[in-house]
Amino acid sequence: MGIINKIKGAAKAVKLWIAANKLGAGIAAGVLVVGGGAAVALGAGTLPQTASTTEAVSNAAELSTEELEAVYEANLLRGELMGQPVLDALWESMEQERTTAETTEEETTEEETEAEKETEELPEVEIPPVVVAPVNDAEDEQPQDDGDKGTSEEVDISDVINNEENNNYENIAVSYGIDVSKWQGSIDWAQVAASGVEFAMIRVGYRGNTTGEIVMDPYFERNIKGALANNIKVGIYFYSQAINEEEALVEAAWVVNVISKYQITYPVVYDCEGLGQNRIKDVTKTQRSKNAAAFLDYIRKAGYTPMMYASKYGYNNNWDLSYITNCRYWLAHYTSGGLSTPSDYSGTYHMWQYTSKGSVPGIRGNVDMNIAYFSYSNTPDPVIGTVNYTVTDENGSPVAGATVTMKGTASRKTVTAQTDANGVASFANMVVDDYAVSVSAVPDGYRSVAESATSVSFGKAESSYSGSLKLNRVTSSSVRYYVIDQDGEAVQGVTVTLSGNAKVGAAVSVTAVTDASGLAEFKNIPLGTYEVHTSAAPEGYSLLEPVVKETASITSSGAYNGSQKLVVNKAEDPAESETPTEETETDPSGTTGATEPAETTQPTEPTQPSESTETSSAAETSSAAETSSAAETSTASETSPEGQGSNSTGASEPSSTAAPTSENTPESSLGDFVDPGNHAE
Repeated sequence: MGIINKIKGAAKAVKLWIAANKLGAGIAAGVLVVGGGAAVALGAGTLPQTASTTEAVSNAAELSTEELEAVYEANLLRGELMGQPVLDALWESMEQERTTAETTEEETTEEETEAEKETEELPEVEIPPVVVAPVNDAEDEQPQDDGDKGTSEEVDISDVINNEENNNYENIAVSYGIDVSKWQGSIDWAQVAASGVEFAMIRVGYRGNTTGEIVMDPYFERNIKGALANNIKVGIYFYSQAINEEEALVEAAWVVNVISKYQITYPVVYDCEGLGQNRIKDVTKTQRSKNAAAFLDYIRKAGYTPMMYASKYGYNNNWDLSYITNCRYWLAHYTSGGLSTPSDYSGTYHMWQYTSKGSVPGIRGNVDMNIAYFSYSNTPDPVIGTVNYTVTDENGSPVAGATVTMKGTASRKTVTAQTDANGVASFANMVVDDYAVSVSAVPDGYRSVAESATSVSFGKAESSYSGSLKLNRVTSSSVRYYVIDQDGEAVQGVTVTLSGNAKVGAAVSVTAVTDASGLAEFKNIPLGTYEVHTSAAPEGYSLLEPVVKETASITSSGAYNGSQKLVVNKAEDPAESETPTEETETDPSGTTGATEPAETTQPTEPTQPSESTETSSAAETSSAAETSSAAETSTASETSPEGQGSNSTGASEPSSTAAPTSENTPESSLGDFVDPGNHAE
């Protein structure tokens, strides 16, 4: 960066610093707020009032940047005004905020910086699996450097948020937040958001203090989802127990892997406390500083803002900050007066944890409270632009009029929308959350199935999201029709057609072929009114003219049985219509009705028909004494079956006398019968 740019930027920063001093807050806290909201701690005290600068300082708020540059140029270049370490930190902070360069020595934009960040390759690290720690994990009894942080009185969040002087603290670029872990238990994030909390630093996990296993905080997921669901911006911290740089890299890679699916706005923090104890008791100051640097560098390359966390004592005694650069600093220092008694730490810090005894609605017990000397108010809230769910039936056709419901787990919000003609239910500005999604109201003619419900989780803001749900049309279990011929016999192989308009969805036209019992069965026919008729007959049958059409009104999911049987014509059998020819072939004599009995006639009785004729004549000319017998014979003949009389013409009398045995006697055997009367004569 060109020296002229450094001078101009520094001069502008000093002007802002002096303006803050006039508000009575900046100098006391020793924090320089530069353009864009970045903060640099200058240490306690006031701006040096040397003979050469006193007049300029008193009027600095009214001076232009050019005038400030002329007055302070020499001091800034020599580092005498604020001290070289602070000046170096100032350059670093300004470089992060500057959007353009004003000379040809170096021209860099924020976009180019981001592009460079994206091209940096992350070290190859084997990432441990994500294991959620038990709530009562002995490995989580991590020693804290609370003794180094000082003591504080209880502070109510309302006293901070609603304090007008605090709202002007340092500059407008401040924000108020908390940091939480499993130790806060179950949190009502809706209440926390309503209290005015703007950000939450959430513990993602830790390394076991003896085993060294990396585990997820058991409350991490519910905390981050709850915060995001209530539009609270989120930062992350990890409790490290790394003994070398390799372990620190593994911790960083594990953290990035876990948080990558969430919208992280605030920094990702390295927190290592309880020094000289447990598995890190023998780690030197230099080594632990290198460990922190390795962790933070990985976080930066992954695209997040890296931040170091330590107490005032820790920064001064336990860490070598010459290794821990290119990051922001989070100071833990509990002063007795909270925000009204600023920390006297003289180093650089961008966030201040000013009490461990904060009181915030929605959190039981105390919670750490923080003020950040920067703000991300211009970043988008963690919401999804638009969520669309399309509801279709089993055929992929859109379903209109279905009510889709989305229930948020962390936000506890329930929203509904109804599908339009294209089957789309649209939701706008949905907050990041875990949702149970279902079709909660089904239109007439449809029914819910497993695909009528689903779940979706949003961890980052997206421009849009599209999902799908399915319903099934209500259908009958079966529609059954039987086909018979004109004789009432079942006909196999007949094609039956069912067609018409379904109550919902497309028109229906299906066919079924009858089985051996004559049954044509249709499965899963949607509710509606249909015509059913025979449409093709097998060989040997023909359709009726005209074809009879049945109306089937399907109104429920039960089985539907046709109201009457469908009929087809059985073709006439030519062989059956030529019976005389068949009789001639079996009986050359042509005697009607004598074909089958002839087969039973004994070969020695070929003349029986003539004897029968003679017997019949004798009967007709019998004496008066035989008249009574003839009358009886006549009476018997009248009452004999019609078939018998027609089968043996002129043989009715002998037949009648043989009536007791005629049912069991072949008709041709009548020729063997001898009338008792004739023999007596």
